Amino acid sequence: MRNRLLFLLMVFLSLQSFAQRTNSFISLRSGISIPLKPYNSHDLEKGSFTQPGINLSADGAWFFTKHYGIGGQVGLNLHPINVSALARAKVDADPFLSDLTIRSDPFRVINATLGIYTHWNIGKNFSANAKLLGGILWANTAYQLYKPTYFMTGPGYYEITTARDHKFVLEPGIGIEYKISSCFALKADAELLGRTMRFGFNTWEGVRYERKPIRFLNAVIGFAIFL
Repeated sequence: MRNRLLFLLMVFLSLQSFAQRTNSFISLRSGISIPLKPYNSHDLEKGSFTQPGINLSADGAWFFTKHYGIGGQVGLNLHPINVSALARAKVDADPFLSDLTIRSDPFRVINATLGIYTHWNIGKNFSANAKLLGGILWANTAYQLYKPTYFMTGPGYYEITTARDHKFVLEPGIGIEYKISSCFALKADAELLGRTMRFGFNTWEGVRYERKPIRFLNAVIGFAIFL
């Protein structure tokens, strides 16, 4: 009986030791997604007239040592379009236009990445983390409906349909974590993503291609569960 109790105590202590060493987790996150230049610029050739929007994402990692692990992340980023600035730029660039009203969906970007995670304690309940991930970035331009007013005559309305592209992307990130208990934590992360995409738009003359830089910073908070 005594030997069994000693054995159970050793097993319990071993499990406790392992639980304290592991930093493996899964988390759900949300926050602001901030377009950076030239993605947010009011330039008809290179800019996309985007504004800060929302990020919804999930990530997780398995730590094979106390400080290093492997994991991945998926995220959805929605960037609204500054339609008043876009309409003004279109009118200024077209001498036949006197006014323009635009209705637009947001620019939609999805990322799915995998890579290395690190974790370092900086206090009793606080820790810092960093990651370098790589994967795919999918980007969809905004569907837009135009209602122009011409000095003479022209169509009453026209639309610009969505174009898509995808590219490999590197995603560096840093963050801090506050441990609520041995099982749960609050996380705050910042991540940078960006690539130049090539979008094909269907026109009456054929497919017209535009190269648009897509670059944005995500600042998110989330709830993590330790595994």
